[in-house]
Amino acid sequence: MQTGIVTVDGTEYYFDDSGRMVEYGWISVSDGQVGLVGPGGAGIALYEGYIDGSGVHLAALSGLYGWQIFEERWVFVKDNGALNTGWIYTGGTAYKLDEAGFWVENPGKVLNVDRARLVSWLWSHEGDGYYLGTPYSSGFSISTCMYPSGAPRWDGFSGMNCTGFVAHAYGMSGGVGEFDAIGQTQSYSPWLGGPGGGSYINAWRWYGYAVEHGAEVYTFDSVSSMLASGKAEKGDIIFFKTNGSIDCHIGFFWGDAPSENKMWHQIYPYNCISACFNNANKAEVNQQTVLIKGC
Repeated sequence: MQTGIVTVDGTEYYFDDSGRMVEYGWISVSDGQVGLVGPGGAGIALYEGYIDGSGVHLAALSGLYGWQIFEERWVFVKDNGALNTGWIYTGGTAYKLDEAGFWVENPGKVLNVDRARLVSWLWSHEGDGYYLGTPYSSGFSISTCMYPSGAPRWDGFSGMNCTGFVAHAYGMSGGVGEFDAIGQTQSYSPWLGGPGGGSYINAWRWYGYAVEHGAEVYTFDSVSSMLASGKAEKGDIIFFKTNGSIDCHIGFFWGDAPSENKMWHQIYPYNCISACFNNANKAEVNQQTVLIKGC
């Protein structure tokens, strides 16, 4: 088993200490030098710089901060000089940066809503009380479950259920046109005759809509297996699918990395950002964790 930079059929690849090929991203080559592994693991470009616990520092970007051009692509340099990766929120907009720190111009969708718009909308309210702290409503109707504290009903009432929160954020991000179709989805629930009432504030209908419209859907036996999969991305819809004897639940994955156990959801007694869990079924009995991405 070989490690380090290995040339195979005239192309350089990098194998870590366990012998695993690095498929993309930065590697430490020597003191004062780093390498950028190309997509698919093929080819290594060398640059002056170093890697430490805060990330990749490049000599070409030394002393700079914020958006910069590197190798004809946008990167965002932290105030400590390292490259940002993952999601960032700056200037009122959320941006996705890949594992090497390059801006991802099109980060895809969540159902039929632009992911960057959805994440930007939610992030704009992460530090205020627009959603956070909104009381839980058990009214199970559009008129009682779609009113965050930051946008109360005409009479001052505020309250949401878990699906009302998802629907409100989805609508504010441009997805209002999907509500009728979601509300009419009758299949994919554990009961004969459909998921019951509530129209589009019923979580089973969102799951059914995703399945029927060909969304990218991943199902796991537990939260821990979802986090270990590397599939979760900020803004994904998490649906806790139960057998019907226990209430289901829905919300947004809010981790900055796929393994970060973080969810934004409406639970009893109020809207919060917490670990990923179904408040009605913390033990995950007869439950699967479903990630819903774009159609």
